[in-house]
Formats: sequence, structure tokens, C-alpha cells
Amino acid sequence: MNKKKLGKQKGRILDSSALLEVQKLLSDMPRRKDLLIEALHLIQDEYHFISAKHVVALAFEMKLSHAEVYEVATFYHHFDVIKEDQIPPPPLTVRVCESLSCEMSGANKLTKTLKQLFPDNSVLSEQIRIQAVPCVGRCQHAPVAVVGKNPVDQATPELVKKHVEKNGFTANGQDHQNLMKIKEKYNIEPQYRSCHTAVSSEGFIFEGHIPSKYIKQFFKMKANLELSKTATILKVIRIVFLWVR
Repeated sequence: MNKKKLGKQKGRILDSSALLEVQKLLSDMPRRKDLLIEALHLIQDEYHFISAKHVVALAFEMKLSHAEVYEVATFYHHFDVIKEDQIPPPPLTVRVCESLSCEMSGANKLTKTLKQLFPDNSVLSEQIRIQAVPCVGRCQHAPVAVVGKNPVDQATPELVKKHVEKNGFTANGQDHQNLMKIKEKYNIEPQYRSCHTAVSSEGFIFEGHIPSKYIKQFFKMKANLELSKTATILKVIRIVFLWVR
């Protein structure tokens, strides 16, 4: 009688320490599939990359397959998925947009110059890396670079270098561990939620990567909106949703 040989366990093994780290980062965030990108952002922002063990832990915590989490994480250039045999990236990444608008405005030359300023295999390369990436959604400000999480409009080598020396800068920004609380605070309906939320001083809410010309257009037309503040906010969300689709 032939006995079946016991094979090794397939797939990646759940790392208990990684699971605790993911649970701590997610905190009270609902474990829903539509919040996967936001969860990935939390891991990326905390560790500057997403390790294979964190992919497994996040999949377990959100009751998704490893493949589904991996595919989403590797689809977006903002996320750095690192396998066990790979070296984690430097703590600061400078991304140069290579969309058509930026390319026509000198993005290729900007990338080459930055790579000369911060060459590979140098001491600086251990702290900084330069990446050419797809559209970052700021075409009206081409060429655009992003230092860490902060965009640099009409970027030049000198301007980017200045921000790199500051190790990135934050302009009118606030760090939140869980954006869901912000979205719920302002009653943003689930179908209109995105990875970015901005609130003006007047209380108007903007979701997603909205070109500045549309925001300016809104503030010009809002005076003609005969709506209550709450109704206006809901109207803004719907307008913005249509703009970004």
C-alpha cells in the first residue's frame, strides 16, 4: 500500500510579530476590502516599505488572499513591496512624474540631474533614491517631483535638493493614523471615499486627486449655491466624485 508523502506547508507562514504590528497600525479601522489601500498606506508610512511578512499578516487580518493584497500593493508605485531576499529601500524616496505633461516640461532631464546629484552606490544612496513614476495627478504644475509624501511643483534640481536637505517638508498637512475617523466626522459617504481628504477653512471637503483649477472653479461658483452648509458639503463630494472618475 502506497503511503502519501507529507509535503511542506505551502504558501507563506503567518509571522505573529508582523500580525501584531499590523493590528496596532490598523487600530480600530474596519477590516473591509475597500480599505485595503488605506491599510497599505499605514504600513508603508510606518516602515517606508511593505515586507512580505506584512503582506501575509494584512491578508490574514483583512480575510483576503495573499495574492489579492500583493497585487494591489505592487500595482501602485507608492508602495514598496520587499521580499525576504531583497534589501529595503532608503528612508527617503524622490519620485519624478514621467507623465506626458511632465515629460514635455523637462521631467527626463530633471531625473537625470537628480541621479547625478544623488548617485547610486554612494553614501547618499543609502538615504535617498530617485524614481521615475507614472502620473502623480498634478499635471498643471509640471514638472512635478514628490519628496517623501510632499509634492514639489514646477520642480527644478535646486528646489528638489532644498527639500531633500530638509528630509521632506509638510505644508498645511496633518498626520492621522486613521483617516476613517476624519471621513466619518465629515459624513463622507463610503462610495465617495478615496485615499486623500482635504478640508478647507470654510469646512468644504474634497476627496481624491483634484486638480487645483477645479477647486478654484468651485470656490468661484459656491457663492451661487443656495444650499445649507451640510447640503453644500454633500454636493461638493458628489461633484468631486464625478471629476475624479
